[in-house]
Amino acid sequence: MKRYDIDQEEEQWAEMREDPEGDWVKFEEAEQRIKELESDLGNTERCEEAQIQRADKAEHRVRELEAHLGEAKREAESLAMSLWKKYYKKDSPRFELCDSVAGVISQIDNMTTGLAGDTNNT
Repeated sequence: MKRYDIDQEEEQWAEMREDPEGDWVKFEEAEQRIKELESDLGNTERCEEAQIQRADKAEHRVRELEAHLGEAKREAESLAMSLWKKYYKKDSPRFELCDSVAGVISQIDNMTTGLAGDTNNT
C-alpha cells in the first residue's frame, strides 16, 4: 500500500482556486496569494486607523471652532446690547437679540449705520 505524503502533495498543488472559474493553482502560488491578501488586509487596517485618526482630529477641530463661535457670539451680543442701551433703548424698548452670530452682527450693522446717519444721537 502506497503511503500518501501530504507535504509533498501540498507542495505540488493546493486545493484552492483563485476565482470560481479559475484552475487549480500550485501551492507556492497559493501561498503567495495568501501573503498578498494578508498584506492588503494590513494596508486596509492601517487606512482605517488613519481615517479614524483624521476623523478624531476633525471632531476636535469642530469642537474648538464651536467654542470660538460661542465666544464671538457673546462678544457680538455684548456690543449690540451696549449700542442699544446707549443709543436706542428710549426709542426701541422692546429690542431682542437675534439667535445667530450673523443676525447679531446684522443688528450691530444696522445700529451703527443709523448712528452714522443721525448725528443727533450723540
